[in-house]
Amino acid sequence: MSPSYTLPTSSSASKAIPQNTTPKKKLKRPSTLPKPATQSKLPRFTPLDPNKPCPIATLPSEIHALIYHYVFPNTPIRLGAPNSPTPKNDHGLYPALLRVSRTIRTEAAYSFYTRMHFVAPIYCLNFTTVEAWVKNLPPAHRAFLAKNQNIHLHILFYTTLEFGYVGDEGCYHWDRCRRFGNTYAVEGALHKDHFLAFSKLADWFLWCSTHVDLRWNYKIGLHRRWLFGIVRLTDEELLVWFLKERLSVMVLPCVEEAWVREKKKGLMAKEALNMLESLNSDFDTSFRSLNPAICPISCSSWIDRVALLRRALRKWESQ
Repeated sequence: MSPSYTLPTSSSASKAIPQNTTPKKKLKRPSTLPKPATQSKLPRFTPLDPNKPCPIATLPSEIHALIYHYVFPNTPIRLGAPNSPTPKNDHGLYPALLRVSRTIRTEAAYSFYTRMHFVAPIYCLNFTTVEAWVKNLPPAHRAFLAKNQNIHLHILFYTTLEFGYVGDEGCYHWDRCRRFGNTYAVEGALHKDHFLAFSKLADWFLWCSTHVDLRWNYKIGLHRRWLFGIVRLTDEELLVWFLKERLSVMVLPCVEEAWVREKKKGLMAKEALNMLESLNSDFDTSFRSLNPAICPISCSSWIDRVALLRRALRKWESQ
């Protein structure tokens, strides 16, 4: 029998640190698959003929992801124009690999929609192509697309004249403006043009407010640089023109007066600021960082206008 002084007292026993007798679990190598795919039970490969070997069924899912990475092209995938055939006919946007089997579609869709570069031409502020593409995607694929930071929208214009927009195919569309007001109540061709541009941008910004998880990158371009003797614009001039004559119309007094319906400024502010910051980053990268002294007046005007527009749009966030 042990001496009494070696036995623990009630006080010391209560202060003792309990020892964990549960054996430690063996650490596993982290999976590179998306969480929805790892947490859910993926369907197994079931060959058409069970008697024939199916090599891909013996490989782990991580090896599948590496294979899919090399199968997809390494060039940007271009969305069709608004008047092009149905996007489902585009093999680049809907690769055949996603139609092989349910298991491959679940695994390959993650690599495709999170890593590929997508480019969408936007003619005359018509974003219907992008909206239709996102709408046709299955919810799971749309969630993968939200992780992609390489979706670029190239906003293109057919021609400009003295830094003024010739028009949306030569006419003002009442149908495009009626969501926010009546274009026939706006006096003056210039104010009508501003309200039309505002209506198109506002419609896009409101659509983006229902898809806040998607990230868009913007770039401005000219579809036809030469047309009937019209002076060719440089990329810098076109970018400055778009900021002044298109994005800045969001805060013009004439637009505010004509804007009588759906004044949801708080919902529009986020994407409007995203477009502004994207264009500002493009201007800094393309012009100011290369040669700040190339056009000091243009740079100063750009900085002042961006700061003014940014301040106005940030006020919208609280409305």
